[in-house]
Amino acid sequence: SMLLFIQIAGGTALGLLIALIVVEYFEEIVLTSLLFLGLGIPMIWVLTYLEGSGSFLQKLVSVFRPLLPA
Repeated sequence: SMLLFIQIAGGTALGLLIALIVVEYFEEIVLTSLLFLGLGIPMIWVLTYLEGSGSFLQKLVSVFRPLLPA
């Protein structure tokens, strides 16, 4: 029937829209994460090297802590 067709079409359109939003958002997350890692890790390494104290992993954890869900 026509109603079923409309439901399927509507569901498909909604699915595509959600997929597009997720892909857009995911792309941003990936790019941001790569940029963050690309800049963050060398900076932490340099700071650790200069300070000569505190473990690299501890600094890494403290940097990522705000990003982790509570």
